[in-house]
Amino acid sequence: MLALSKPLPLRVSGSPGTAKQIRNLQTVLEHMGRIDSLTISASAEDLANLPLRAPAPTLKELYLFNESRTTIHPLSPDSFSGETLHLRVVYLIRCAPEWIHPTFLSNLVKLHISFGPNDIDARPPMDHMIGILLGCPLLEVLQLYHSVPNLTPVARPPRVRDTSTTVSLPNLAELLLIGLLRDCAALMGRLVYPRTAALTLGCTFCTFNNLPEILSHVTSHYGSDSVIPLRALSVIIGSDPREHRACAITGWSNLISDRIPVHAPAQVDVWLSGDELLASSNASRVLTLLINTINRSQLQAIRLYEMSEISVDDIRKYPFR
Repeated sequence: MLALSKPLPLRVSGSPGTAKQIRNLQTVLEHMGRIDSLTISASAEDLANLPLRAPAPTLKELYLFNESRTTIHPLSPDSFSGETLHLRVVYLIRCAPEWIHPTFLSNLVKLHISFGPNDIDARPPMDHMIGILLGCPLLEVLQLYHSVPNLTPVARPPRVRDTSTTVSLPNLAELLLIGLLRDCAALMGRLVYPRTAALTLGCTFCTFNNLPEILSHVTSHYGSDSVIPLRALSVIIGSDPREHRACAITGWSNLISDRIPVHAPAQVDVWLSGDELLASSNASRVLTLLINTINRSQLQAIRLYEMSEISVDDIRKYPFR
């Protein structure tokens, strides 16, 4: 008989679909003290029935996927009893932590929170997110899909009351923000991170009135003297990037090639969407504003929804500064 000197760590991955599978997973989670990686994909209703309050002293990676399309699963304020000393990687898909005191969102190196574009009420207030990031000084990857904190004041006391508080993230290697332009701009204005960090920025509801709020951040990261060149730029008509409406680009029609094949690479560093941006000659204004201020040494394509392309060779024909 084999005798173990100490319990082995457990890596648990479950996607329960039946009552029996839920019961089996509940039994496994009774050994939370031995789990070092936990991945669960289930409906909001099933997630609510799982015991996630026991201490998790050895947990290093947490991946929670809520499969419900219309419901955000709220995580309990006492998740893991606040005992997650070694937790470093957290992925939350349509799962919302308790923003005021999310005890397990600290000392992380990777944080990914993803909501749907209409889950406005699930997003955290700005000051609560700043408080979370202050507790993760070693963060290397921050990805917020439609979970960029909002600027709307709330009745609950904020974790950080000083609106000028900035967060230093010296190890940040990747920053991804998808959300309303004003919220993305506000969060970027509060972060201090290396210019070598890979930035993916997607802003919705852009207009010419609010565009300068984000252009300054884009320029500071991808500016003409930046060590990081912009690889691809998208300008999208409409507030929903899934829309497919034709765009007439005054003065640019001779640069637009045939539609890009469906399977072509679509790496996008910056995309801006808004009904106003591609109206009439406005597209030329947007492109000129951006191209004249960025490091475009490796710019491969400007993508115009619906997926038209301007090649870098064509761009050189135009008298950009």
